[in-house]
Amino acid sequence: MESEVMFETYKSLIDRFHHRIPFGPFTNSVVVGGALYATLVGLAVILGEGSKVAADYATPLVIFGVAYALYMESRIMEEIRETARNLWSDLAYDSRKWLSLVVDLRIRLASGVLLVVFLSLLAVTTPVLDAGWYEALALRLYVFALTTVAAFIGGEAGPAVIAVVFSAYKMSNELSSRVEPFNFQHFLILKRLARWGLLLSVFGSILISVAIVWTFVAPFNRAIFDIPVISSPFLILGLLIMAYCFLTPFLAIHGVLKTTKQRKTFEVIQAFDEVYKRTSKALETKDPEETRKEVERLTNLKAMLDVLTLAPEWPWDINMLRTFIVSLALPVILFLAQRLLG
Repeated sequence: MESEVMFETYKSLIDRFHHRIPFGPFTNSVVVGGALYATLVGLAVILGEGSKVAADYATPLVIFGVAYALYMESRIMEEIRETARNLWSDLAYDSRKWLSLVVDLRIRLASGVLLVVFLSLLAVTTPVLDAGWYEALALRLYVFALTTVAAFIGGEAGPAVIAVVFSAYKMSNELSSRVEPFNFQHFLILKRLARWGLLLSVFGSILISVAIVWTFVAPFNRAIFDIPVISSPFLILGLLIMAYCFLTPFLAIHGVLKTTKQRKTFEVIQAFDEVYKRTSKALETKDPEETRKEVERLTNLKAMLDVLTLAPEWPWDINMLRTFIVSLALPVILFLAQRLLG
C-alpha cells in the first residue's frame, strides 16, 4: 500500500487525461481519434469537399497514429509506476529521486508549447495554409489544429523520453549491489526496467511515422518541403534516436546482470579456495571426518559455480527483439513507399 501512495504521482498530462475517463487508455485513444476524424469528415461534407476528404489518406493515418501514441504514453507511464513499485517492495530501492524528472510537468508542458509556437510561426512565414489540400479555410485551420495537437504531444513527450533513458541508466548503476543472481524476481524486475527502452522505441516509431506521413506523404507536402533533401536525414536521425533509447537501458541492465554474476562468482571462488586449503590440511592430518565435511563443501561450491554459469547476462527475449525490429521497420517502410510511389 505504501508503494501505491509513493508512486501514484508518477502521471503525465496524458495520464491524467486518461484517468478522468473510465474506459481505459486504449479505448479512450480510439474514441478520441474517431471523434476527431468524424469531425473532419463532417466539416468536409458540410463545406462541399467530401471527395477531397475521401482522397485524403494522410490525415486519418496521422489522427489514429497520434491516438495510438496517446495510448503508448500511458502504457509507458504505467510500466514505470509498476517497476518503481517492484523496486521498492523487492529491492528496497527508492527511485523517486530519478523518476521525478520524468513527471516534471513544467518542463514537459513548456516543451510542448514551444513546439506549437514554432509551428504557428511556420504557418505565418511559409505557405503552409495556402498550400492546404482543402480549399475551405475552416478545414485548413482544423487540419492545422490537428497538427499542433500532434506537435504538442511529441513536444511534451520529448523531455520525458530523455529523462526515462537517463533515469534507467542511473538506476542501473545503483542496483548492482542489491541484485542477487539466483533471485528470479530480481531478474524479472531488471528485465522490466530494460523494457522501458523497448516501449520508448515503439513510441518513437509511431511519432516518426506520423511525421513522415504528414510531412512527406500528405497531399500538400510538395508545395512546402523539398522532400528529397530533408526526408533521408530525418529518417536516419529518427532511427538513431530510437536505437539509442532502446540500447541504453538494455545495455545498462546487461551491465548490472554481468557485474552481479561476476561478483557472486568471485565470492564463490574465494570460498572454494578457502575450503580447498582446509581440505588439504585435513588430508595431511588424516582426519577422515573433517576431510569428508570439507569435500562435501567443495562439491556444493562446485555446484554453485556450475549454476552461476547459467545465470542470464542479457535481459532480452525473442518477443523483445521482434518488437524492436518491427518498430524500426515501420518508418522505413513508410519512407520507401513515399519514395517509390512519389
